[in-house]
This record gives sequence, C-alpha cells and structure tokens, in this order.
Amino acid sequence: MPSRDVVVHASTQLEQSGFVVTEAMALGKAVISSRGAGVAEIMTEGLDGSRHESGDAAGLAKRIMRVAACPESRSRLSQAAVETTRRRFDRSRLAADLIRTYREAGTVTN
Repeated sequence: MPSRDVVVHASTQLEQSGFVVTEAMALGKAVISSRGAGVAEIMTEGLDGSRHESGDAAGLAKRIMRVAACPESRSRLSQAAVETTRRRFDRSRLAADLIRTYREAGTVTN
C-alpha cells in the first residue's frame, strides 16, 4: 500500500472487523468506504475518512473525485486517520482494556 494515496473499500456486504479500513488508516491513507462495510465504529465521516452509501456507484465516484482533486483534503484525512488508529488501537490501551474486562468478569485476580 505504500504507493497509494487513497484506499477505496467499496464492499456491499456487512463486515464484522473492518481490518482493511483500519490497516489503511494506520498506514496514513485517505479511506473511502461504504457505510455498510462495518466501519461505523472505526471511521468518522469527514474527519478521518469518507463514506458512501453501499451500492451507490455514482456517490462513490463523486467521493473519489472529490478526494483525488484536493491534496489538502487527502492530507488532512490521512493525518487524522493515523491519529485515530494510534488513539483507538494502541497496544497498551487495548491490553489494559482486555485485562479490565477479564477482571470485571472475575476471571483475573491481581
């Protein structure tokens, strides 16, 4: 992915994980994804990515053209995407959240 500025994830199927989107964001790519791709919890429209209605080819094309035509917008989306993934998917924070969940469930003492 290093040579790409924009990643388009145009899935028409609901996906549970959103790994493609998360990985692209972590690599600093401007991401355009369909709303039905399971990324609502990962990406904030207009802040760190762009979403279109699943199956709307014309809407997708407009978003691609808009992002392609504006280097400043691509850069802003890319930088915000990296910050989002660092904040939300930091290993230390994820590990602490997991330990807290286990403690709350009573499976970890200490």
